[in-house]
Amino acid sequence: MSAHLEDLLSQTLLFSASPTPRIVPASFSLTSLVGGRPDVGSFESPSHRKIWEYQLDGVDSVRNVTVRHREMRDMRMNVCREIKWGDVKVLHQGKTFSLPLTEKFLLRTYFLAEGTVPESEAGYWQLPMNLDQSFQRLFGFELKAGQLRPLSPTELDSQHLLAKPSLVAFNRVREGEQQSTPLRLLVCMALGCAKERNDFEPGGVLGAARLLPHIMIVANMPVESMESTLQLARDPTTLHTQMDNEEMSPRISPALFTDRNGNLTPYPTWDNLFDYYWIDPPLRTEMKVVRRDRPHAREKTGLINEAVAKPTSRGTAHLAYRARTVKKVPRQGEFDNIHFAPKMKLPASVLRKVPNDWPRETTMAPFCIHDCFHIHWRWGEPGIKSTVPKWVHGWSKNAPHSVPGAPMVPPNQDVSITLLDACKLEYKAKIHAPEAGRWQIVMHHGAAYALSTAYAAKKAPGVIDALTTSMRGETGKEGKWANFYWHLRYTLLEHPLRAVDPTNKLVEFLDARDTYAERLAWDTGGFRAVRDL
Repeated sequence: MSAHLEDLLSQTLLFSASPTPRIVPASFSLTSLVGGRPDVGSFESPSHRKIWEYQLDGVDSVRNVTVRHREMRDMRMNVCREIKWGDVKVLHQGKTFSLPLTEKFLLRTYFLAEGTVPESEAGYWQLPMNLDQSFQRLFGFELKAGQLRPLSPTELDSQHLLAKPSLVAFNRVREGEQQSTPLRLLVCMALGCAKERNDFEPGGVLGAARLLPHIMIVANMPVESMESTLQLARDPTTLHTQMDNEEMSPRISPALFTDRNGNLTPYPTWDNLFDYYWIDPPLRTEMKVVRRDRPHAREKTGLINEAVAKPTSRGTAHLAYRARTVKKVPRQGEFDNIHFAPKMKLPASVLRKVPNDWPRETTMAPFCIHDCFHIHWRWGEPGIKSTVPKWVHGWSKNAPHSVPGAPMVPPNQDVSITLLDACKLEYKAKIHAPEAGRWQIVMHHGAAYALSTAYAAKKAPGVIDALTTSMRGETGKEGKWANFYWHLRYTLLEHPLRAVDPTNKLVEFLDARDTYAERLAWDTGGFRAVRDL
């Protein structure tokens, strides 16, 4: 790879969207969107609307990241309370050096008010997207004689900026001579704010705005490893607790999911799309979500059980569980995605059938229709690989969007996540044996905020109504979506008296109740083992 700065910059997100993003001061001005527009959908394409706003907080973080919601009268929705880039480290000749993202090492800041990334078959940024006030900062470091210093403007413009040491120089170092060519590194921290598109999840049914906080690191010579973290935090509560006939809990909650592999149908029940999940997972627990120490596919039966309804001689059904085979692809870790969203309060029609010690709220998944922030680093491997779009494909050796079902993380990275609090995630990537002169990208997959289900209505009109009424026997409008989400996770077992008296008069007279059961079940040991599979 070329060591020229122009060639390196051309591979970054902003330069992929525009050949000339502006060089701006470290504390630059952002455009504030004023007012609401209740009829925005009638005259402006969602993929071209300006929707993102945020505030700079020093050089390594932003605060109050918001997006305008076109289906809620252009209301300003809180996406992230804070995004912080940092803790960049490099292991070189057995010693770990921290690369501080401070003004001392800041070389340039680039800003792009608007830009378009064209669809491509090569490079790091292949998906088409329209960017909205996005920025990236370039930091430079030189390590010589164990001392870290910033690069100078003259060095930055040099044609030999990241020139590799010669083979002769490498051999001299091996023989004990002091290294003459210093280690040089560039770090690009970036925030890409993309406008709404329906190319986030496999079905293309969700209108979502991608948010792409990421870090790119490149060195002029081989090092043992690199490491970087990003922290993303949401507000702990939401002000938007009403949506049509739905009521939400004000508390934002996390939920982790592991996608099922080998799935042949997109039917959205949890047992069909997921192998297991963790609702309200514990804090301060590191989870290995992309693993280089799992280089091969593997499978195990009996750790997870799935519910099946078995008929009886009276024409009714009783619940039974059978062992499920969980299959994992190479490098797949404990979980594949995390959602941060409020829960929906259950309608009375469901609460009448729920035991008193069961939840009174339901989690929105596999997709969310209200105030949901998604981070996906892998999507399930489909049973027929040609059926899923490029935008959910994972990385091959050096290219994104190449392998269905693979993690959307370069193969030389291990990734772990930790919930620092219920709404704050730390994402950590360790990069092994990075190639000199090639950008190493952390969190290339980014995140997304759900904005619209209009695409679902166009693709499959009546599906939601069918799932919430005809298939479930619920006819009221109250809590339609909550009812939908509840039945995706739980299966309904009708009381045996319904088979005896189809009029349901006996059921009502005796106050007999239908019951629910989790579609997927496991014990503590099985859950621990399947996560580590």
